[in-house]
Amino acid sequence: MTDDPFQCRCVLCHDHGDRGEADRMDLAVIEHVQQHGWHVVMVPEDEIGPGFA
Repeated sequence: MTDDPFQCRCVLCHDHGDRGEADRMDLAVIEHVQQHGWHVVMVPEDEIGPGFA
């Protein structure tokens, strides 16, 4: 076990060097989570199943 404090390495908290390749929607999600702490993504229904968020 380590004494180092936890450091989040998710794509929201850490730029893994590919942030410049993110599209408009990815950047919007990152910005919303940084500003508000959350973001909702709507997934429309299709032939496989119902829509959800």
